[in-house]
Amino acid sequence: MATSFWEIFTVITVFVLITMLGVAGLVVSQKLLQCTEDAKKQLKEKNIDISNGGVRLGVIRDVSREEEMDRLQKVLERTMSNSHANPVVNPKDRHRYVKRSVPIVAPSVSW
Repeated sequence: MATSFWEIFTVITVFVLITMLGVAGLVVSQKLLQCTEDAKKQLKEKNIDISNGGVRLGVIRDVSREEEMDRLQKVLERTMSNSHANPVVNPKDRHRYVKRSVPIVAPSVSW
């Protein structure tokens, strides 16, 4: 029995498609690994180390006590001013928190 041209063409086409999908998967996995390594490297520069065991945060040693307290105070002020319960008003932003009274006008009702 002689095989027809279309049977051979179909087999070759299937092998080519499988090979193309394999190559595409390989390229995607390599790019993904490269992106992960780049992200880890960028985070390591910021003293954040990611490993299989979890995340470890490094301590920046060159910050003085006064700078640390200033940063903490700024964060606390932002947190308090963004809370709805007790806003801490910065004098520059006082216009944001002033409650404007709107006169309540009763609608005129005609009977």
